[in-house]
Amino acid sequence: MTKNDCASLLKSHLADRKPLLVVNIDYSNASLVEFLGRNGADILFIDCEQGDTNIETIPDLVRAAHIADTPVIARLFSPEPWVIERYMLRGIDGVVIPRLDTADQVQNVVDTVKYCFQRDWDKKAIVVQIESATAARNLEQILEIGGVDALFIGPVDLSKSMGQGGDYNAPEVAAEIDRLIGSIASKGRSAGMLVTHETIHEVAAKGANFLYLHTNDFLRAGITHFAEAKTRCLRSSSPVSETPK
Repeated sequence: MTKNDCASLLKSHLADRKPLLVVNIDYSNASLVEFLGRNGADILFIDCEQGDTNIETIPDLVRAAHIADTPVIARLFSPEPWVIERYMLRGIDGVVIPRLDTADQVQNVVDTVKYCFQRDWDKKAIVVQIESATAARNLEQILEIGGVDALFIGPVDLSKSMGQGGDYNAPEVAAEIDRLIGSIASKGRSAGMLVTHETIHEVAAKGANFLYLHTNDFLRAGITHFAEAKTRCLRSSSPVSETPK
């Protein structure tokens, strides 16, 4: 699949609002990216905000994702225009932009992408993070901005900004997250949320379809599965005491 095909696939995925596994690669390794793309990831997520990926590595990760016919997006560390332009020119299919609180800031992001790709900007996906109490209050205005394909709730940072120290299961934070998901979905936009294998069905049932998780979650679940299987093997192979004759 070509770069343009992957970009179109990403836009189509987000517009259809079907459940999508969005996998943070966690490790900047092209072979791992290709493996994830071939084994269940709908969208591959390069984290340039909290992860260790540098800009020189991104083109190789993008090529690996595209070999597996999987779109790839990158979360940037800043919404500044020069950062958006520099990273988007590395071949990614879309951007995830953090640290936005107002509709004007979101409009600036859309305008920057239009400037970078004047002839085909609409082939690039724009994902906006909602990760502060201020952004949550301004959600309705943000949803009026055209050109945004998905809004991704950052539950830990949202919780911190609401005075709950990162606990996004706190009742008031959980209620706010439910409200945000419902509002985003009601406007026909893709709603994003962090999930685990225990919460994915519940989160999807609330209207989120951009279902974000980490490669480490796959590894942890797999290790747990095999550790439990090993325990069963040990139990079944335990020597049985002979009955005295």
